[in-house]
Amino acid sequence: MPPAACKPRSSPHTDVPGVEAERLRPLGVGLTYWPSLGPVFLSRTDLIDVVEVSPETLWLEDGRGGYVCDQTELDRLTAYPAPKVIHGVGNPVGGSAPADPVRLDLLSAMVESFGSDLASEHLSFARVASADGYGFTGFMLPPRQTGEGVEVAARTARAMAARVNIPFAVENGVSYLRRRRDEMADGEFVAAVAEEADVGILLDLHNAYTNERNGRGSMTSFVEALPLERIVEIHVAGGLPHGSYWLDAHSGAMPDAVFGFARDLVGSLPNLRVINFELIPLYLGQFGADGVTRELERCHELWAARSSVATPRPQSKPTAILASAPPTPVAWERQLATLVRSAPPADEPADLADRADPVDPVGEPDDELSGDPGIDVLRFLVAEFRSGMLARGLKLATRLLLIHLGEPAVRGIYTDFFATRTPEMFAGAEAEAFAAYLSGLDLDVPHLDSVVGFELALARAAARGDSATIEFNGDPNDILSSLARGVRPPPPTLMSQSVVVETV
Repeated sequence: MPPAACKPRSSPHTDVPGVEAERLRPLGVGLTYWPSLGPVFLSRTDLIDVVEVSPETLWLEDGRGGYVCDQTELDRLTAYPAPKVIHGVGNPVGGSAPADPVRLDLLSAMVESFGSDLASEHLSFARVASADGYGFTGFMLPPRQTGEGVEVAARTARAMAARVNIPFAVENGVSYLRRRRDEMADGEFVAAVAEEADVGILLDLHNAYTNERNGRGSMTSFVEALPLERIVEIHVAGGLPHGSYWLDAHSGAMPDAVFGFARDLVGSLPNLRVINFELIPLYLGQFGADGVTRELERCHELWAARSSVATPRPQSKPTAILASAPPTPVAWERQLATLVRSAPPADEPADLADRADPVDPVGEPDDELSGDPGIDVLRFLVAEFRSGMLARGLKLATRLLLIHLGEPAVRGIYTDFFATRTPEMFAGAEAEAFAAYLSGLDLDVPHLDSVVGFELALARAAARGDSATIEFNGDPNDILSSLARGVRPPPPTLMSQSVVVETV
């Protein structure tokens, strides 16, 4: 089947953007959808009242500036007997960069296709301005929490809410940076953006817990600053330690502290419509389907504690928004992105002080930001994110490299590659760039060029409908099946054989 665009099947909505939570139906307990979690969804329809869909997990870049959908997964989701809510991960609204119009159109089409009641995005930023447009930061990063930062984020959130045309919510993010004296408290910032943009709040309790563990402030003080009537969804998840930090890894069961806090809170949320559990498929093997079932059951316990006639708790008077101070939101975004990426964009010198721009000046380097120990955590997360994309986009080639070179050497190659190029948002583009980098190395790894070419050809066929003929020095079936089993493939032979890769 040739690749398909993400086209809506119907257009059932006439809603207008904004909170309007009173018009949202209570949906219940949800689970974030990943294709590899499909068996869990099929086996526990009794526990999954609503499916949360991140559209970007179903998209492939077509190599021409556009995207195509995995139509098989789209059809599978459409047929699944539960409402769907949309949770974007590719167009966060906390920064100055406008949403990518192509991806926003696709997201809006998916909202219509599923007849979704609710859409949401992260109150973070992941794109920064460069000479060629906008570049990916490699990870979602915390915005500048000042008065000007509120205005910037609210403007971006309003634009997305207007485009999706259904009730829209912003999700509180994680920050591994230390709390600054020149910024608003986390809860005050989220509240101010939601009020200014007139949108709902997706309260990620594990994000708030992570910030508490890392010293940014208690969960209680964070939630007390929020307008509770705007909270329409809750996220829960698990995490893991990294040195002295706690990471929001979506790796397993929610901590007991998160569960207990949620149980005490839900009765005070008059417009709560969804409680959603998040798990990254990477951890499914060790957590298990039984672990997911237990967390869904705990979520149902939380849902049962929700009051359909709850009265919001009296809210404390919002703290006055701090006057904006340098760095500006744009300067903050560019400086932070430069610090956490392994290398600055090729068109921008590494010295921040030299990056004068008459339109969007970067400003003077911020010593407090550059000296924050959380920068090292973010660098680690950027590298892990990129490594994960390469492992997905070039799965067999990665195994081949590990078999012949070992993990330390492969990680060294990754590190050197990351230093030459800024990150890509999608695994296909990152794999293409890495393949070009590998071609310039003199690696003694038999079959590497053929295996890399084969995997790139498969991806191009899926995304664009391209076809290609790949030459192997040996039997392709023996080579590829060995790598699929994780074992060393047979050595090259003098007889070459070819494989034709094309869309079926």
